Amino acid sequence: MNHHHTSPASEVLHRGRGIIQPHRPAFWLFAVLFAAGVVMGILGLGSALENISLQVGLAFVGTFAFAALVLWLIWQLTDLDPKPASVLAAAFLGGGLIITSITQTSSGALKNIFDLLISNYQVSNALGAATGEEYFKALLVVLLFLVVPWWWRRPLDGIVFGALVGLGFQIYEDIVYVSGAASVNTGALGTFTIFLDRIILAGFFSHAVYTAFFGMGFGYMVTAVSASKAKRVGALIAGSALAWGAHAFWDYPILGD
Repeated sequence: MNHHHTSPASEVLHRGRGIIQPHRPAFWLFAVLFAAGVVMGILGLGSALENISLQVGLAFVGTFAFAALVLWLIWQLTDLDPKPASVLAAAFLGGGLIITSITQTSSGALKNIFDLLISNYQVSNALGAATGEEYFKALLVVLLFLVVPWWWRRPLDGIVFGALVGLGFQIYEDIVYVSGAASVNTGALGTFTIFLDRIILAGFFSHAVYTAFFGMGFGYMVTAVSASKAKRVGALIAGSALAWGAHAFWDYPILGD
């Protein structure tokens, strides 16, 4: 049974509660960042399509199918508190367009800093990627809260927003990686290896999960108003640490050393 039916009462409740909030300054910051992300995303996808081939196309289809599956799973979580499609879409597309456009320039700088501090390249690379990407994804989750705070009523809402932001980033990154494998002429085997690694093996333990960790902690902090300040701040710290630690561990797994 589909619980996401639209009743007259829910239409009234959702009216004016979507992502378009021109009276809130945070919305305009989101809009500017989103517009910049769209421009950079179009340019990036243009480069990706230059390397299109049968195997890349099949990998893209598999990637989009995985995205559809995870989006459906996240959609089920919203049964307890349905939200406007525009709000959910903003989180997903924002993660794919805003965060990738920012991390393309910032992650390299962070990795260079860690290279100066840590001699092991694998460790510095893992820490640089985890620090930059998780930091900016977390900021986008916070920005979405500032745009539509009324859709944050329980920690679960933070998990939903975090997972959507992370999934959007994950899918765009997967597209870049798959097309990148084709650009270096790795052939069908190289493209399949990237798809196997990022979708089949790591798909369910990747950015959607990392950012959901942060969203859980942040969601508890802003919704658990009856809890003590120490518990709320502790939840934020724990969620942030889980997101960063899981990302760094996956990029440099101990067992793979």
